[in-house]
Amino acid sequence: MVGLEKEEAYQYDVTQPAGLGTKTAMTYVTRCVVGDPGTTYKYLGLRMFSIPWTKGSVGSSDSSVEIGRLNQMMISKSEELLAKRGKDCGSCQYNLTLINRCYPTNEALLDLKDEPTFKKDKCTVSWHADSTLEHYSTIGVYHVTCEENPCLTMRKSAVTGGEHPYTDCSWRIALRVHYDAEGPNLGKPSSRAAEMKDMDAHRVAIPPVLFSFPSKSAYFLLDDFNHHHQHSVMVGDTHRYASTHRVCRTDGHTFQSIRAQCVNVLQQRVVYTAKYLRALLNTANIVEFEWIRQYYVQGRKHQETHAWWEEAMKELVDLWTEMRSKTLLALEVLRDAAAGRCVQLDHASSGGDSGDVSSNRLKKQKAKQLARIESVDTSSYAVTRELLEERVRKRKDWHTRQTDPIFLKLAPEYRPVDPPLPPYNTEADEVLLLPCRHDGSINLTLANHSVGEDKCVMSLVSVSRIVNENLLVTWEKQLDER
Repeated sequence: MVGLEKEEAYQYDVTQPAGLGTKTAMTYVTRCVVGDPGTTYKYLGLRMFSIPWTKGSVGSSDSSVEIGRLNQMMISKSEELLAKRGKDCGSCQYNLTLINRCYPTNEALLDLKDEPTFKKDKCTVSWHADSTLEHYSTIGVYHVTCEENPCLTMRKSAVTGGEHPYTDCSWRIALRVHYDAEGPNLGKPSSRAAEMKDMDAHRVAIPPVLFSFPSKSAYFLLDDFNHHHQHSVMVGDTHRYASTHRVCRTDGHTFQSIRAQCVNVLQQRVVYTAKYLRALLNTANIVEFEWIRQYYVQGRKHQETHAWWEEAMKELVDLWTEMRSKTLLALEVLRDAAAGRCVQLDHASSGGDSGDVSSNRLKKQKAKQLARIESVDTSSYAVTRELLEERVRKRKDWHTRQTDPIFLKLAPEYRPVDPPLPPYNTEADEVLLLPCRHDGSINLTLANHSVGEDKCVMSLVSVSRIVNENLLVTWEKQLDER
């Protein structure tokens, strides 16, 4: 763990505890994640990317490989403890560890908060239960402090009465009961009202506890312990490292799983149904906002210390670009289909053909347009609008996040860098509602065809400029013959 510090792997995290578009906060500790190649850990709105602990992997080092060996020891000890419980328990096959690098009060970057439960104590990691884990999985923590407490150099042995060098025990862990703090019932209304009432009474009757232990100790939160307890860390007098080994969820939280999701969407047959467009746009949004922007918001130094992710990010950007191209094509089809429906309505109201024989070219054009109209599910417009508006909103929120003054507290190499995506443009991202009369009717020009308000009514029409595109796209639309 000390070796990772020499490699500059630790950095402060800027999180958004209440979600994108809300207030940001900086951690009191520096952190890094080490684990299986391609794993990530997401907490408080920030996705952390792992440094591989597999020997020979791109971006691994002697220090990260040593953490991998520690992980195997933690797994073995966890299996031993779980076996003693005599019942089926969750997994302890840890696939990553989040390492907290903690500082004494006089070296903390930010002023530490008083912990109200224990009055005089300062809190360096606030009350929480660990998230993004497999349900019922065990958590193992290995704790090391760097130097002995200078105030207490010797102590008497409780066994022999002799003296030996003092082992620092100034860092303390606090625990409190908090039912369904995590796990399968988190956020769900309980159907066990009477039982929960008894559990709450039981919780009130159990006071929080505070305990300390010497350097190079380990402790374990077995099975469902993390579901019903919260923990926090009280600051000590020395420097501390804590390697917290976890069984993190893999579906949607590894590079391998998000790449597979992208490939699956791109291999689907192109049909302009609501289901297809939701999958396409939603996956593109996930890649952009949950992966690409999450990676680049953590700065240049983060890229340097996470070499494994260089090629992975290039691949995700390429996949996103391919999905974006398919999205623009879909928007063209939706626009043409909307225009074609208006033409059909106008053509029907004027009495049909005038008797002139249409050319073969015109027939082919009409046949192609008709095919496009028939290929579009009318519900596709609402789905497309919903997800594109979500994209617009999140791009604005990410722009605000990247330019938050909180990053000025960090050295320049830890501040956000622009992702390799089209440049953000506030004006181009605006969603504009066309002027609309009280009855919802408008006079709209589509594909050079004028549709009078006596021909059709659009219940809701909006126009968006796609980022860095000169294309005006019309989406939704329920066209009702008037």
